[in-house]
Amino acid sequence: MYPIYYLKYLALKDAHNKYIPVSTKEMANDLGISSQTVSRNLKKLADDGFIQREIHSAGQKVHIKEEGLEILSLELIDYKKIFEIEDKLEIHGKTVSGFGEGGYYINKPEYQNQFEEKLGFKAYPGTLNIKVDKKYIMNRKKMKQINSVKIDGFHDGNRTFGSAKCYFAQIENIDCAIIVPERTHHEEDFLEIIAPVRLRDELNLKDGTEITIFVSGKKIE
Repeated sequence: MYPIYYLKYLALKDAHNKYIPVSTKEMANDLGISSQTVSRNLKKLADDGFIQREIHSAGQKVHIKEEGLEILSLELIDYKKIFEIEDKLEIHGKTVSGFGEGGYYINKPEYQNQFEEKLGFKAYPGTLNIKVDKKYIMNRKKMKQINSVKIDGFHDGNRTFGSAKCYFAQIENIDCAIIVPERTHHEEDFLEIIAPVRLRDELNLKDGTEITIFVSGKKIE
């Protein structure tokens, strides 16, 4: 908890930019600890050179020093390693058989027109299905944070077809897209890919073939 927990709290109150008034009682309530613990740790932060304190009869003011900001910066670097999205995500997996329904949906003109307009290609009527390698599940999850292309749903007079999100992707320099239906029963270790060609034929893929997919928030050059 010390010193990150306290430095973060103070920084969120703008103490990295200026001196701010600090009430140990208020801080204790916010952090769910005792006022005595707050007082003790604020003193320790000052003694260790992370903050400066001005004590007055009306209370105290606190400012985070460069040394304290350095601690926060190192913490930020660690979080970036975990969560930051690269320009291009790399996902590994193996090809698997699907349910054979992809072609029916993908080939609908209302979808195909949007694929051509928004993705730059009309899709082969079918999807390539990928089981994501366990080591790349985190990248599969990160994918949700990058820009996606909205494919609108529609009603054809008989039934409603749902919307989806598409992510620009590339497999062995073939432009394609990962499609994620708005309502999907697939787990996060699964990908459906659309492309202007039948990827299984183009790349001679069979079930179990290892494959690498690059994903981006924009068309990959």
